[in-house]
Amino acid sequence: MKTGMIAILIAIGLVSGMRLDAQTWTQQTNNTTNNLWGVSFIDNNTGWVCGYGGTILKTTDGGVNWLSKNSGTTYQLAGIQFIDANIGYTVSFYDNGGILLKTTDGGNTWNNISLNISNARSGGFWFFDANNGFFAVGDANFANSKILRTTNGGNSWDTVYSGGTGWISFMDFPDRNNGYVTVSGGTIYRTADGGAHWNSLGVGGDLWMSGVYFFNKDTGLVSGGDYNTGASYIYKTTNGGNNWQTLTTAYGASVMLFTSSNNGYAIGFASGSNLITTVKKIIIKTTDGGANWAQCTTTKESLNGICFPSANIGYAVGDSGTILKYTGTTGVSDHPTSLPLDFGLSQNYPNPFNPATTISFSLPSKSFVSLKIFDLLGREVASIVSEEMSAGTFSRQWNAAKMSSGIYFYRLQAGLFTETKRLLLLK
Repeated sequence: MKTGMIAILIAIGLVSGMRLDAQTWTQQTNNTTNNLWGVSFIDNNTGWVCGYGGTILKTTDGGVNWLSKNSGTTYQLAGIQFIDANIGYTVSFYDNGGILLKTTDGGNTWNNISLNISNARSGGFWFFDANNGFFAVGDANFANSKILRTTNGGNSWDTVYSGGTGWISFMDFPDRNNGYVTVSGGTIYRTADGGAHWNSLGVGGDLWMSGVYFFNKDTGLVSGGDYNTGASYIYKTTNGGNNWQTLTTAYGASVMLFTSSNNGYAIGFASGSNLITTVKKIIIKTTDGGANWAQCTTTKESLNGICFPSANIGYAVGDSGTILKYTGTTGVSDHPTSLPLDFGLSQNYPNPFNPATTISFSLPSKSFVSLKIFDLLGREVASIVSEEMSAGTFSRQWNAAKMSSGIYFYRLQAGLFTETKRLLLLK
């Protein structure tokens, strides 16, 4: 799930080149030495990791103890996503068959819900809830990917995109209708109608091992590295992928997470390294929307996945059974004393939440403000703010005690500014 942190020392690190966050990432004890690739948490304490040999581990106490779960396979599980405490998905990127597994009992048992396509390679996947999701499948050479869609929890699949030549590695949906997938060879596929139709957008550089994160339907980042040269980039768009700005050539990123328009983490790799044999996969972070990135200090440099269930609690996984936990404090306020320079909408905190959560936003000038909550069908379920407000940074609470568990969206409209983010209610 989309998460990150806040840190004032980023500016110092970018000037001096020093590595940041010393003593904040600690090794967690577990019972596997298998390489771990995926991590998903639904709150600060409850989460799952997956890896080679069909490895799935679960914790309910913030990583103090990890229990092994039987995935029913020996495939190399490389990605995992949990919708709530019971429903989750895990995928194997590297084995034949295009394998996607689903659990409905918190990871105790897993069922194959994929199509078992011969000589296939699974790619990126994304689920909104127990029934609706997407899954990419390529051929044995990591090419010619198709995008499949299910509306019944994987009981059946429809092909909604085919004809491309690259391999789809990651997906991201900033809202129910708009989604982006990264494709090797420097291509992005975009949908604006919930996956019914997809358009191809060029970026300019290769997107092997690529990450993608969109703040809203227009503004987002993609990254990756050239498979042959190792040259790596992070790109940003503010117009839905029609144009791209190169933010950095020092790092590429395979996973990117943000909690606000400025603060985020990524699993990064240094530009110029061989993406298969010599790449050092490290944690990098930004506090300026991705324009600049600096390396965090950790005891490991072979990391594959990262997850932040809250601003100050994070988990990263890597080779040889590595599980790291971040338990730092920000040291700065998310509410500056000076007036903000731009409109902004922060990720709600905590997220997931039960039953109340806080939403913060900033106004550079006096504006009429509308802050509303919508369900997955686009129906308004709550109006938090509807008034003229002066410039400043504000926080408002939403109490969802009467709402059902699930994904919701909150939208801020202030003057000509509009931004939408999603939140997750777990009861």
